[in-house]
Amino acid sequence: MFKYLFQKCMKFIGITLIIFFLLLYIMIFYSYIYDLCQIYYIYFEKSLAVGLLMLIVGYYLGFCIIFNYAMGIFVHPGKSNVKKHRNYQLNGLDESDEDDDPHNFVNIQDTRPKICRKCNDFKPLRAHHCSICNECIYKMDHHCPWLDNCVGYENHRYFLSFIFYLMVSMFYLSSLFFYIDHHHAGFRDAKQVSTKIFPVVQLLCYVLSFVLLAFNGWNWYLAMKGYTAVEFWGSRSDGKDPSEYAFQYPTVSQNLYHIFGTYSYFKMLLPSTRALPHDGTKWECLSQPKRQHKINEDIEKQNQARNRNIQKYEDEVDDEEEQKFNSFERNAIIKDRKIQFQGNSDEGGDDEMEDGL
Repeated sequence: MFKYLFQKCMKFIGITLIIFFLLLYIMIFYSYIYDLCQIYYIYFEKSLAVGLLMLIVGYYLGFCIIFNYAMGIFVHPGKSNVKKHRNYQLNGLDESDEDDDPHNFVNIQDTRPKICRKCNDFKPLRAHHCSICNECIYKMDHHCPWLDNCVGYENHRYFLSFIFYLMVSMFYLSSLFFYIDHHHAGFRDAKQVSTKIFPVVQLLCYVLSFVLLAFNGWNWYLAMKGYTAVEFWGSRSDGKDPSEYAFQYPTVSQNLYHIFGTYSYFKMLLPSTRALPHDGTKWECLSQPKRQHKINEDIEKQNQARNRNIQKYEDEVDDEEEQKFNSFERNAIIKDRKIQFQGNSDEGGDDEMEDGL
C-alpha cells in the first residue's frame, strides 16, 4: 500500500513539475521575443539584421530545449525484454552479434544477479530497478522528476542535451540582460517597451545560469568518465574507486559515443534520433586489462600471504623437529655414556677381582 501511494505521489509531482517547467519556458521565451528582441531592435536603430539574428538564435535554442525535453519524457529509457534475455542466457550473444568477439564483451550470463528480485524480470549489466517506475532500467542514471521518467540508456543523450541547451540559453539571456544594465543610459528609451515580467525573467536567468552550470558540470563529468550516477554513488558507498569500474572507456569520445551514437562532438549536440551502438544489454569491457591487473595483484598478494604462512609453518615444524632431534640425540648420547660408564665400571670390577685372586 505504501509503495503504491509513493509511486502515485511521485507521478503527481512529476506531472506538476512538467507543467511548471512548460509555463516557465513560455514566460521566458515570451519575454525574450517581446522584451529583449524589441529592446535591442530599437537600441540598434531598428536594425533588421539584429532583429533577425536574435530571432534565429532564440528559436533555435528554444527548439533544441523543447525537442530534447519532449524526447526525454516520451522516449523510454530502456527496459528488460524477457524473450530477448532468455536468448542471451541460452546463447550468450544474439543473432545480430554473431560476428562480435565474445571475449571483448560482457553479457548477461557473466553477471551474478540475472533476475531482479523486485520485478522478477531479467536484469542485464548496468541495469537497476527504479522503485518509482517499478521496472528495471537499462544503464540507469537516475529518476528525473522534471521528466517524470528515468534517465537511462535510450534517453540519456536527450537529458544531457536538454540541460546543456538550457544552460547555454540562460547564459545567452543573462549576457543580453547584463549588457542592458551596463549600458543603462543607452537603453532608457528602448526599455519603455518592456513588459512587467522583464525584471522577474532577468533575475531568473541570472540565478539559473549558475545553477545549471554546476548541474551540467556534474552530469557531463559522469558522462565523459563513463559512469552513471547510480554506479558512481554505488561504488562510493562500497568504498571503491569509481575509476576502477569495469565499463569505463579509456577516452572521452568513446564514453560519449555510447550515449550519443556518434564520435563527432558537433553532431552530438544536434537534435537527432540516430540509432545507438547496441541495445544496452551488453557492454564492451575495454578496461578489462586494468581490472585483470588488479585481480592479478590480489592473487599475487594472496599467494604471498599463503607462502608466508607455509614458510612460517615449515619453520615451526623444523624447529619442533630440530628440538625433537636434539632431544633424541642428547638422550642417545646420555644413554651411550651410561652404557660406556657401566662398561667401564664392569671392567674395573673384573680387574679388582683378578688382583684379589
